[in-house]
Parts: sequence; C-alpha cells; structure tokens
Amino acid sequence: MFYSLNMATVLRLRPYHPDLNPIELIRGLVKEYVAREDVSFRLDDAIKPAEEKFSIITKEEWSSRCNKSRQCEKNYFRLEPIIDDVSGQIIVNLQNDSDTNSRSSCKEKPEDDELR
Repeated sequence: MFYSLNMATVLRLRPYHPDLNPIELIRGLVKEYVAREDVSFRLDDAIKPAEEKFSIITKEEWSSRCNKSRQCEKNYFRLEPIIDDVSGQIIVNLQNDSDTNSRSSCKEKPEDDELR
C-alpha cells in the first residue's frame, strides 16, 4: 500500500511477498542482465554488470514494475474472500480418532515352523 507523508511516498510491504515489492522485480531485471554478461560465476565479476544495469534502469521500467505490483495486490484483495471461504472449510483433527490402539509386535527371529 502506498501512503504519502510530508511529500514522501511510503510503501508498506507485506512480508514474504516479493511480487508486491517492485524492487524485487527490478532485482530480477538486474539478475537477468548479469546472467547474460557474467560467464565466470565469481562475485567480483558480477558486480560491474550489476552496477551497470542499475545505472541504466529507466523510469518506464520502474513504473512498469510498480504497476505490476499494484495489479498483483489488487488480485490478492480480489481473491482474499474466496481463499478465506475455502480455508475456513479445512478441518484438522488433532485427536486420534481410532477405536483401537493396535500395536504389532515383531519377533526377532521366526520359528522354523513359521517359515514352512
């Protein structure tokens, strides 16, 4: 959710939802760029292309990722009542509902008669 406070925009993010966080979507762009540029898989070699991509990310790319996050949030709000209804029907029985507590015992070594 976006809030304005003293001419600053505050974005409150829900934990564990990277799809609601535009910076995570931007990070995905950077990771793709680094994967195309970096062939050595060494951190030192990945820093330069990462910084390069961060420096050339456009306003349109940011806007697109912010809009995608907003759409995802709207979709979550739309689905919330449906998920609540379905999850309300799930019953977890924590008690043992068996009438008998059967235990099977196992002999260490079968008798010769039992093998025939």
